[in-house]
Amino acid sequence: MAVLDPETHASLDRLVPHDTTPADWDDVLARSGRHRLRRIRPRLIAVAAAFAAAAAVVALSPWDRAANLTVVDQALAAIGDEPVLHAVIREHGESQFKLVEIASGQTTRRPLTIERELWYDPADALGHTIVRENGQVVDDTLQTPDGTTNMDGVVYTCAWIAAHPVEATKERISCRFDGNNGTTPRKIPEAPPTVDPALGAFLTGYREQLATGKAQRIGEGVVDGTPVYWVQLEPVEPAPIPGFEPPPGEEPSPPIAQRDAVDRDSYRPVLVQSVQGELRGEYRVLEIETVSKDEADFSEPPRRPPATEVSIGTVIDPKEATPSEAAAALGTTPLWLGGEYKGLRLTALRTVTLRTGYTRESGLEPRFDQGVEIVYGSLENGRPAADSVVLQEATVPAFAFGWDTGRVGAPPPGYMLMFGPGGLMKHGDLYLRLQSVDDGATLAAVARALVPMNE
Repeated sequence: MAVLDPETHASLDRLVPHDTTPADWDDVLARSGRHRLRRIRPRLIAVAAAFAAAAAVVALSPWDRAANLTVVDQALAAIGDEPVLHAVIREHGESQFKLVEIASGQTTRRPLTIERELWYDPADALGHTIVRENGQVVDDTLQTPDGTTNMDGVVYTCAWIAAHPVEATKERISCRFDGNNGTTPRKIPEAPPTVDPALGAFLTGYREQLATGKAQRIGEGVVDGTPVYWVQLEPVEPAPIPGFEPPPGEEPSPPIAQRDAVDRDSYRPVLVQSVQGELRGEYRVLEIETVSKDEADFSEPPRRPPATEVSIGTVIDPKEATPSEAAAALGTTPLWLGGEYKGLRLTALRTVTLRTGYTRESGLEPRFDQGVEIVYGSLENGRPAADSVVLQEATVPAFAFGWDTGRVGAPPPGYMLMFGPGGLMKHGDLYLRLQSVDDGATLAAVARALVPMNE
């Protein structure tokens, strides 16, 4: 039984303010996130991060207490007084997947530009976030008092688990440390759309902090040519999650300090940063305004195409094969490394059946394709030993062989995509996964040594 777990994220370390009144970071603890749910889908976290960054609209800067409320009024006037916040924020980073150039073995990470467009209505507890990576929509999430949905369907929350204890147990998820969901449905409130603790003070307590002087100017600077004031607010405690039971004795998550760069002329936020002793993440605010409820977009997220709603992939029915049988199974000539590769002898050549299962909501029946597995090195109980080199090949990007084209496309020609225990590459009609205990350079050498299989 897994306990649901949202992960926070950090981005690039840059654009540190020029301090004129240095802040004391000694009290800032290690990165937050200990007190949280496990296995909640990452897109739910994207919502919180997006709302938090956009909430920096109320990032007000005065350092003269008497002027604080005047600046609050100026900042609020800059974005209007409609009930729904609309914003677009951007952060830059690198893909979790590594690209390996096969010719050289050089490993790089693909740069990512992540934009989040959001609408936030605190009065009605509504939140909608669309996430784009390098311009492509990768997530669309809607939070309401009745639950959270995204492009994959229902997002498992503590409220959903309480209302569906039997189904949650079947899915092996829980908000209790002991994993005991019980069997009687219970109704608990959905957590409202939340803000990242690093920026939460902007939405939950900025007026009080500004009025009492807890919001401090820590410097001035320039961000992308824009003169800014740097402002820091005191950290705020993360809000409790309804229905979540932390492990016994676990301490609450430490708060995160937050600072932002505010345009000196418009009082609009330009850059929002979270800090725990050092810079942990930052978000650029591209657009920010308030809109009416009619102008806001709180529509249901579109579903992903059914073909991408893969639930599970399994390898079944392995059979020892000859090269001709392997070619017949694939319908094309397989690639291999000959009878031996760098002292590792060919120990297995077999055809397999690749079963791809889909989510219940898709209504799709399982799909079956043929694949080939080739092992160089030793076998342990019929499975490749840790020091083996393994080739897995099919004419489709099989989920059982590590492909998930619904979320990660095939690498460009001449490159291998690495994540987990192996690398993915496409060669002609073949989709291959290469596995080895060594790094990307080793797998690139394996890829360069591949030749058409013959008798």
